[in-house]
Amino acid sequence: MPDVAVPAERPAVLHYTEHGQGSPVVLVHGAGGSGATSWGSLPEHLASHHRVLLVDNPGSGGSALPEGPLQLDTLADSIALTAAQAGLERYAVVGYSMGSAIAVRHAVRHPGEVTALALLTGFARPDTRLRLALHNWQQLMDAEPALLGRYLLQLSCGPAALDQLDTADLDRLARETAAALPPGTRQHIDLALRIGRPGRTTRAQRPHPRDRRGQRHPRHPGPLRRSRTAHHRSPPDTGDVRARCADGAADGCLQPPLQPAERIGRRAGHLMVAGPGR
Repeated sequence: MPDVAVPAERPAVLHYTEHGQGSPVVLVHGAGGSGATSWGSLPEHLASHHRVLLVDNPGSGGSALPEGPLQLDTLADSIALTAAQAGLERYAVVGYSMGSAIAVRHAVRHPGEVTALALLTGFARPDTRLRLALHNWQQLMDAEPALLGRYLLQLSCGPAALDQLDTADLDRLARETAAALPPGTRQHIDLALRIGRPGRTTRAQRPHPRDRRGQRHPRHPGPLRRSRTAHHRSPPDTGDVRARCADGAADGCLQPPLQPAERIGRRAGHLMVAGPGR
């Protein structure tokens, strides 16, 4: 069961699950997903060499939905609190879709804890296409569930994946997709629409980062390098539907690429980006 809700401006320890052993990696999902439904087989691959924390954003999985709109700074600080609760001092962070914005803000506010970033199909702010998709999704939240589910299937899966499904499969997946959306989906969409808009994502002031002994860190603790990776557009994270489609037809679904994320933790101090990097 989710923990008791707290005000949206107050950081809180989020629910998480963990797998594997080795250098730690924290996975941060996007809108409409959860730690358990957003990553497909990626946690299993990473767990062969890393200790993997799958974090549930507020209103997803086992994390309570706070009172009021979600704030990007608060989510970034909540990731830090959650990692500390798990006993992590320094760790890599993987952000998918909206989770990339959370991961970047976390690195800015807590640079002493972050050894590497992997940003998968992320965005600095929604472009016109993504903003339209988010607004449509927002309005369809009150629509008939099958219609909402079909929209999310169309948004998340490419032609190769959809062509392998017959009408009965499409209808079943549409119903399951709509039913699986977490209770915080509306708040996730609202936050995604506010990302990159000055003064809209948070009212909080950035604290000067400190380590666990209370000493200040430099603003840039190590070199950051942006890798050249494939160019992908970033759909909203529809969680479970993407994992189900990708397992059966990986070539047709917009699933986070495994290769960049599998390298994190081995190249400390590097910034690796998969996606348009807007």
